[in-house]
Amino acid sequence: MARMHEYDNVLVLSDSHENNLVFKFRSKLWAGATLVLGSGIFLGAFFLPQEMRSFDVSRKMFFLFGFLMAVFSLLSLFINITLELNVSNGKVEYLKKTLFGKTQWKKSFGEFEHLRIIRPKRKSFCKILLVLKDGQAIPLGTSEAGIYGSDNARGLAKTIGNSTNLPIIEDPAVTRRV
Repeated sequence: MARMHEYDNVLVLSDSHENNLVFKFRSKLWAGATLVLGSGIFLGAFFLPQEMRSFDVSRKMFFLFGFLMAVFSLLSLFINITLELNVSNGKVEYLKKTLFGKTQWKKSFGEFEHLRIIRPKRKSFCKILLVLKDGQAIPLGTSEAGIYGSDNARGLAKTIGNSTNLPIIEDPAVTRRV
């Protein structure tokens, strides 16, 4: 299984039932945003002011950067990541599909060590990390950026913790004001 870190894409809470919590990576949102931005930069190279057009390198850089953003956004359309916490059978199911392959696993709640609430440096959003016993961490949240507000993060962590019987560890940075 690939190593996961606190800065990886946040899996967003998309569905909640009595026995299941489902988190997904909303790739189409990211793809749309980067496609618009990349296309804008690419097309903007055509409309550079006359004095900048003399700098051929600058124009080529705009074309290249815009093209790469557009390509990566199209690739991200084909990313599908789902994590399901199934309380009824005590399992966590993970599925990641990309153009380059598929990763899938099921683990019991007992294979996880704890939940950790973090606030990355210089960020106003918190993340909840579902931490495996080998140290790998899966970032969870309520939006792509994480969870706005430490109280909201604590609430979601408590919901997950109650479902999985995992202890919750809160980093000291969670309570700091940004």
